[in-house]
Amino acid sequence: MPKHLTLHLRNLFLNQDANYLVQVRPDGSIQENIPLPHSQFAYWSGLNGHFFLMADDTIDMVYDAEKGVEFMGNNVTAQVNRYYPALREKFLSEYRTSPGENDSKKVYEDYIDFKIQVFEKIRKEIERSLPADCLPLTRKILRASLLNKPVSDILDLMLYQKVMPTLGGW
Repeated sequence: MPKHLTLHLRNLFLNQDANYLVQVRPDGSIQENIPLPHSQFAYWSGLNGHFFLMADDTIDMVYDAEKGVEFMGNNVTAQVNRYYPALREKFLSEYRTSPGENDSKKVYEDYIDFKIQVFEKIRKEIERSLPADCLPLTRKILRASLLNKPVSDILDLMLYQKVMPTLGGW
């Protein structure tokens, strides 16, 4: 276990990044009050992963060098972190590279169609894919997080299409 971890947060309200250095005790435990402006997925360097942090929630996690991080308890933070990786694998594991500036309009259209299919699959199958013990808020967060990804990919592509020609691309 490292001697400290850095937590990288993003304040969406202010469009600002913040980093917090968290000391790891000799027994491997940490205790830190971190001001979260809102719940979010955050990156923990030292653990090399993105984890969900719920505002006003307590995180109880165990790190094992071989197994990685395990979230204990049954609060929203623990449930989202326990269930999200498997759901992400199920719904978002098929990867397609975003079209580049030299790709044809058909390549762009195929990419967008693929992302719409991913969105529809998630929308249709998410409820029956969630574990029975999911808290209502956990269900909402998992559903929203998964549905956001294909929509965000399409919007990023659309922005890229609009911005690149103005920057001298294409």
